[in-house]
Amino acid sequence: MKTRHALLAALLAATVSGCAASDLPAAKNISIEQSVCCTDYSQFGWIPLTGDQLDIAIDAHSPVAEIEGGKSYFAAFAMPENINRLQITLNSWMSSEGVFAPKILLLDPAFKPVKTVSLDAFSQKNSDMFHLASYETQFVMDREQTPYLVVYSPEEYRRGEITIPPS
Repeated sequence: MKTRHALLAALLAATVSGCAASDLPAAKNISIEQSVCCTDYSQFGWIPLTGDQLDIAIDAHSPVAEIEGGKSYFAAFAMPENINRLQITLNSWMSSEGVFAPKILLLDPAFKPVKTVSLDAFSQKNSDMFHLASYETQFVMDREQTPYLVVYSPEEYRRGEITIPPS
């Protein structure tokens, strides 16, 4: 049985808009106008989880899907055929422009949702000399149980504000 470790980083090129001439902050636009790419999880463009580290930007150029009742930009990943278990560490890097507040959906071989990893399961890691602050979580994917992984940010996560820890 082969076991591999992978590090997956999700980034969001978020923009925060405001008006310098006003004391009130501008309303944040959390709506997604882009059309959905797919009507079924099986139609997603699955990125193979190969190598030890994979950096992916989830932003306005990413595909959009209806996930758990709402539109979201997303990235979808699949385990390689020759791996039975995969240890995943997922980081969502924080910057002064913003952060992608991730939610993870693990799917079975028939593309049915099996497990969800919510934002409250992530820890906040402070920045250091080599890394930005980030949300981070670890979990195991299993070929027979959960070979597919979707990273997205539901509308409820895109509302309000997130405090980024100081460097």
